[in-house]
Parts: sequence; structure tokens; C-alpha cells
Amino acid sequence: MRTDNQNKNHGNKLWLYGQHAVFAALHNEERKIHKILAVEKYYDEILEILTARNLSKNIIQISDRVAIEKMLPPDSIHQGIAVLADYLIRENLNFFTASLSESQKNCVLILDQVSDSRNIGSIIRSAVAFDVDGIIFTKSNFPKENGAMVKAAAGGFEKIKLIEVGNLANSIAHLKKEGFWIVGLDAHTNTNINKLDSFPKTALVLGSEGEGMRELTKKSCDFLVKIPQSSNMESLNISNATAIALYEIYKNNL
Repeated sequence: MRTDNQNKNHGNKLWLYGQHAVFAALHNEERKIHKILAVEKYYDEILEILTARNLSKNIIQISDRVAIEKMLPPDSIHQGIAVLADYLIRENLNFFTASLSESQKNCVLILDQVSDSRNIGSIIRSAVAFDVDGIIFTKSNFPKENGAMVKAAAGGFEKIKLIEVGNLANSIAHLKKEGFWIVGLDAHTNTNINKLDSFPKTALVLGSEGEGMRELTKKSCDFLVKIPQSSNMESLNISNATAIALYEIYKNNL
């Protein structure tokens, strides 16, 4: 049974958990930390980070795994460490595109109604691995940052810009004006992604887990590509498909 403490509304704060997620958050100067619950083995490493960030050691609370578990949602794999932190501020699209370097190739991800927190976390992890500059999504169809999402990103959540927009079609139009070529991942097209040309600026569009891209989004794409695969499996999980597609774009940009 969950206690009142566990159901407490923390307002603009959330619990993050898991070794990679927590230590990435602790290292992130843009992440405000309020409380740290950890088993004793992490104390020295945490103290070193807090000292470097000029944060008080009083926010560390040495605890046991059961006590940490009680503060988190059921079945949270916390590895003996959790932090209460502020949500990260989401970026503005205009500011984001203005900040991109003109001297290197750019890649962004566009998520069209992707809604599963763990899938999103895994997508973020792949995006960081393949040098994606930012991830664009609509406020109305994207889950709020949460511990499961951040843990699935394995530290990547703190290393990429998340851009929240009101209208996806308008945002794609803006990207086109900024020189981006819009590439939609669609299992029903005839063009394989490994045949895609390399572009100085690429935006890869991913549709929802069940329905794929919406028609308006699909019509906004310059190219539609698919990942070639055998007939033994109908489709790939969206996070796996993202990793493969980003690898192809990354390989072309080397």
C-alpha cells in the first residue's frame, strides 16, 4: 500500500531514480536538486559532485533500499539512489534553431504523438548516442517528464535539448525555412533508409507507436523511408527503429 508521503504532490519537482539517471542529473548544472536519498556506498561520489556544484551536503540523506522504494512508484528499479529535482525547462524552437552551428551537420528528431514514457526514454538514449541536436514534440501529445522516462534514457535526458511546440505542421515549416530536409519513417513506403542521401540538416519524423505519423505530418515530409527487414516480424519497436534510422543518418554524416 502507498502512503500519504508517497502520493504527495511535489508540484514542479519529481523523483528521478537509477544510477545513470541520478548521476547525470547531479552533474547537470541546469538541474536543480532538492533532496538525495542514497545507500551509503554512493556518499563520497555524491559529496564530490555537490562540492563541485557548490551545493550543500545537507541535501544528502543516507537511506536503505526499502525506504527509497517507498518514495517511488511501484516496481521502480532505483539501484539504491534517487533524487527529488526540478523538471528541466523545455526549449523554444526559434531559439533552438538560431543556436545551431552552421559549420557542422545538424540532425533533429520530431515525435508525432509518441506517448510511451519508456519508449521516449530509449529514443532519447539513441538520440544522444548518434549526436542528435534536439527532439521536437507537441505539448498536447507528449507525457510529462517522469522517472521512468529519465531512467530509460540512461543519463541521456540531461544531454539533449527537448523542444516543446504548439503545432507540429508549423514547426516543420519553420525547419524547412531553416534548411532542414524532413524525413519521415514509414513502413509502407518503397524507399529504404539506406538509400537516403546525406543532407547538411536532417529532421527525422517518428509517428506514434500504434498509428504512425498523422496524414498532415506525412504530407509535410520531403521523403518517406522505411527500414528494410525480413517477413519474420511485422514491425520493430519504435525505439529500436529509431536507433537504426539514426545510425543510418549518422553514418551518412561522417
